[in-house]
Amino acid sequence: MKRILVLSDSHGTMRYMEQAVEQYRPNLVIHLGDHQSDAEELRREYPNIPMIYVSGNCDGRFGRQDTISTVIDDIPVLLTHGHRYSVKNGYTRLEYAAMEQQVKLVLFGHTHIPYCAELGGIWYLNPGASNGYGTPYCGIVEIEKGTILCYNQKILMENGAKI
Repeated sequence: MKRILVLSDSHGTMRYMEQAVEQYRPNLVIHLGDHQSDAEELRREYPNIPMIYVSGNCDGRFGRQDTISTVIDDIPVLLTHGHRYSVKNGYTRLEYAAMEQQVKLVLFGHTHIPYCAELGGIWYLNPGASNGYGTPYCGIVEIEKGTILCYNQKILMENGAKI
């Protein structure tokens, strides 16, 4: 089974992302923007864990990708921060993009609100925000033999206390 840790909207706060890596021991980390530099720092701290990241609306526009289509364990995936799809106003544009690109998994952020649903055979996961402005969340994607399972989790402190 492949376990993917999905993070978004860290906004300069590393400790919750670091705790999530330690807590969930992923095979892959995906960061969905706002702040891409946090993803780059996390990559340096955990060089043995592959990482994919996109930029967000707070990351600037020069040479950075805010949307990537890729394949993970034979599953077509769309990764985006979400601002270009106006996800704060609903998910319709994102759903159309997912159908058009024929993906099976869409990972997005931007709203700071965790969301996870399977609609029409496509999984949609927003991990919420992994910063300390509210309750920090992360998303988990598990892929096994072509089957996808997604869910959101609160990031817990080392002593098990909720933040």
